Amino acid sequence: MIVILGLNVIPVRVLAAPLFTQNLREGDTSVSVSVLQSFLDTHGFPVAVTGPGSVNATTDYFGTLTKAALIHL
Repeated sequence: MIVILGLNVIPVRVLAAPLFTQNLREGDTSVSVSVLQSFLDTHGFPVAVTGPGSVNATTDYFGTLTKAALIHL
């Protein structure tokens, strides 16, 4: 907790998300999916622990693992 001038302030986590210009759906393949997976992986919503979709192993495929991570965002 942070105290400022006698007030208790609770920090809030703000997620700076990338800007997407198209809708993404399960089954899509694009560089935007890779950007989304990277964002999810680095903000506490891992697509996969190891292998494809994990940190430093993003893919361009929007599959069930990407969808599940996005739902938990």
